[in-house]
Amino acid sequence: MTHTIVDLADAFNKLPTLLRHTLNRDVTCEKIAPFTIPDAQPSVTATYESNEGDVLAVCVCDLEFAANSGGALSMIPLGGVKESITAKKLDSSLADNFQEILNIFGSLFAAEGIPHVKLGRVYFSQRERPENVAKLISAPAARKDMKVSTSGYGAGRVSFFACARELKVGSPV
Repeated sequence: MTHTIVDLADAFNKLPTLLRHTLNRDVTCEKIAPFTIPDAQPSVTATYESNEGDVLAVCVCDLEFAANSGGALSMIPLGGVKESITAKKLDSSLADNFQEILNIFGSLFAAEGIPHVKLGRVYFSQRERPENVAKLISAPAARKDMKVSTSGYGAGRVSFFACARELKVGSPV
């Protein structure tokens, strides 16, 4: 029987509250159909790993989500955020802020009976993704996609992908 180690449904449900508290502003999240970011478009990919370094989940965000939430974290003026989106590249302060948000996202996977999950690597371009991460994104055991709108900034998209693991009947999750 195939199971995922992390519970994406639970992470999906926790995300709006986590973002509201982290960004200290209104945030709305809505489930959307799975989306693909073309190779030519900027995106951010983060891996979430066990303490042993095994990739358990992956998060992929479009540039708009990364810029808007990174800007909201430290109240960077909207003009600077929009410039980054127009330039199709996160400036260093937005990238640093968004990496902190990705680090906080590790708490989305915390649950009783689940191994500790932490932020692994962050890739600011699809070309940087290693083969194992690209394979997980193309054929995940589970996936959740959402549109996130951050008050005063804007909207973007985020996807979470979970790895599978084979379990013997009666073995602990």
